[in-house]
Amino acid sequence: MNAVNAVPILRGLLKDGSLTQRRLAEQCQLSLGTVNRVIKDALSNQFLERNKDDLRVTEKGLAWLETYRVENAIILAATFKFPSFPFMGTQPAGLLEVKGEVMIERQIDQLKEQGIDTIYLLAGNHLEAYDYLIDRYGIRLIYNPDYATFENFSSLYHALEHLGNSYVLMAEHYMEDNIFHDYEPESWHACVFREGPVSAWAVEVTPRGWIQNVQLGGQDCLALIGPAYVDRKTAESVKKLLQAHYLEAEMSRQYWEQVLMEHFNGLSIRARELSGIVHAFNSLDELRAFDKSYRIEAKQRVLQHFPMNDCLTHDAIEEMELIFDEIGHEAYKFSVGEEEYVLRIPNGEEDACVDYAEVQSVYDLLRPLEVSEQLLSLDTETGVRIINYYDHTSKVNPYRDRDLLDSMRLISLVHDRKLQVNNHCNTQKCYLDYQQRVNRAGGIPFRDIDEMHEKMATLLRLKERIPVDQVLCHREYIAEHVIRLSTGGLRVINWDFAGMDDPFFDVAMFCNRADFDRGRHELALAYYLGRAATKEELIRLYLSIALCGMLCTMCSLNKKRIGVNMGAFPMNKYRYAKDYYRLLEDLEPSLATSV
Repeated sequence: MNAVNAVPILRGLLKDGSLTQRRLAEQCQLSLGTVNRVIKDALSNQFLERNKDDLRVTEKGLAWLETYRVENAIILAATFKFPSFPFMGTQPAGLLEVKGEVMIERQIDQLKEQGIDTIYLLAGNHLEAYDYLIDRYGIRLIYNPDYATFENFSSLYHALEHLGNSYVLMAEHYMEDNIFHDYEPESWHACVFREGPVSAWAVEVTPRGWIQNVQLGGQDCLALIGPAYVDRKTAESVKKLLQAHYLEAEMSRQYWEQVLMEHFNGLSIRARELSGIVHAFNSLDELRAFDKSYRIEAKQRVLQHFPMNDCLTHDAIEEMELIFDEIGHEAYKFSVGEEEYVLRIPNGEEDACVDYAEVQSVYDLLRPLEVSEQLLSLDTETGVRIINYYDHTSKVNPYRDRDLLDSMRLISLVHDRKLQVNNHCNTQKCYLDYQQRVNRAGGIPFRDIDEMHEKMATLLRLKERIPVDQVLCHREYIAEHVIRLSTGGLRVINWDFAGMDDPFFDVAMFCNRADFDRGRHELALAYYLGRAATKEELIRLYLSIALCGMLCTMCSLNKKRIGVNMGAFPMNKYRYAKDYYRLLEDLEPSLATSV
């Protein structure tokens, strides 16, 4: 018998022998004539027998089906990236809750409904986040050490011994219907139809539904998405392909994708169209369109924190959309009447480092100066806030002299007011805190870090010897936090880490994060002072730049440990610390004998 038609019919009758042939045709998406022929052949081969008005699968039929039994499911959850949902913090996308269910839990529940109890989950950076699934579902958790280089592609390599009559799934996909079965007749890969330009893997299929061509990009076509089923025959081909090219793939992830595309045509895999059933959420807008609770929840936050909430209703909050936030908070722009606002919700990563009561006092001090964003409300327990939205703004360009001059004059204006708050910044404590976090996560990768720790201690001792009147500083004063309004004026946003410090620290942070060379550092300081700097002032600046370099190094390594791709940023800031320490040695000879 033709297994492609017979397996769906027999598995349907296993669950309900009373199904009529017409109902079987609808359920299996076969013609009534095909169902009639398969049942006739199955009766003739003694795979089925009649029991009054029902059809029953015989022991011989069960033995025949055994070849097509699904053995296991392999769920790929090893990725270095984080989802595009700020409220998830550092949690992996597979733990996203959609319509009241965690996506990966929903997948496992659907598998178990079909009797598939052997489930392997391949994880990398988020291994610990999935540990609870072992106890709740009895899954088998496998570590993929290559997640940072190849992500989910390499997970199959580390699951080769289990591949065969297997579902291969992506943890971050949501299946609206249960697409799984206890028996599958052939290999397939899920596809969805995409209108317009397609940037994903576009698929061409034969008239009989076999995938015959896969290429990156297309137009108004089927595209590969997540779920697949790999039978034993196809599994052997996939194993050979992975084993033959895995070491070559280590040179380049792009090359590995090319290998997959080049060899896909040699694999007998049918396209299974699941448009409207399998969902991947690449943005919060897509998620909100599918699960309305996310839009309602955000509006509820507005109602809770809006200053005039007594007269505000859900319907009055309009045009709510997710927007980019410079420090990774969850941020929504919305309008009430003619006015536009922003709701910002901290992601929780820095909550332990921020005293929001102090943040409120900073904004209260700054309000008369009109140099910060307009804070309408701030929850001092959670950090959730509502601010006015500035339309038609632009970020300053630190390499444009006019923008650099205006940025330095603006922060100088704030410093000249000698504003005082209770939060005194402790650079040493901040540095040690980041250092401890990174060490707990596996250590600092720089081999000469012990020497740099000693130099950092020397810099801190020098900082203590230099008499400076501390004033309110932004401490995250970077070009991304300085916006130019449509009127031409500037505002400095995101004062969460503000505190008392040497005012040169803000100048140094601006220059450090902009990757200035020595000449532009000195130009920035001259703009700030309104004159050329003295030798003593240059020492203060270089000291702050070196300290900023080490702080930024530790901060970025900490972000890297929780999965944020920092690229070459940690090394670049490490080099800044070293380079400006050497400059300080030339200007302050006592440093050369301190280490």
